[in-house]
Amino acid sequence: MKDFTQFADLASERLGGEVLEANDEFFAPKENLLKASKPVFLEGKYTDRGKWMDGWETRRRRTPGHDWCIIRLGLPGILRGAVVDTSFFTGNYPEQFALEGCDLGHPPYRNEKKRLASAETRWVELVPQTSLKGDAQNPVAIDHDGRFTHVRFTPGNRSRRGGKRRRRAGFERPILRRAEQLADARPRQKHGRWLGNETAPRPWL
Repeated sequence: MKDFTQFADLASERLGGEVLEANDEFFAPKENLLKASKPVFLEGKYTDRGKWMDGWETRRRRTPGHDWCIIRLGLPGILRGAVVDTSFFTGNYPEQFALEGCDLGHPPYRNEKKRLASAETRWVELVPQTSLKGDAQNPVAIDHDGRFTHVRFTPGNRSRRGGKRRRRAGFERPILRRAEQLADARPRQKHGRWLGNETAPRPWL
């Protein structure tokens, strides 16, 4: 489905979407991923850890592996697409990303974090490692009819820094709305915002 943006946002906070876990959030918290507002860049704004960025921001990785975060969708559903938005970033964004999903049944999810970390939980590949462009919206269709309750976003590792601002994705019952990437000249990973959509058509925000 090419026009997956016709669906509503299932990962939105208003529906109960939440970023449950992230491997690192040294420079900026994972909660920024689900903000409903559009991301902004504020020239000259800094925190005690460096340049202020409107998104999830991690340190540079010096070990094998990738940064990751897990998002609980506000409503379970069928995923139909994703958009990684790297607006404002031209040199410090992940070159790739991947997306997986799992189904923990019906909410409330008992022992949720323990089950998400368990080797018995089946994570399904929704988007394989896919290239990203800087300062652009990167839409990717998802061709899978499974039902999902959680998604795991894995930005690809760069040889230097990388980052994202917010991120969207689209689903038939959820449609993840969008993610964007952050960047600046400091050694860190910056990550975006994530949102989702449900079945009923509504404006793509």
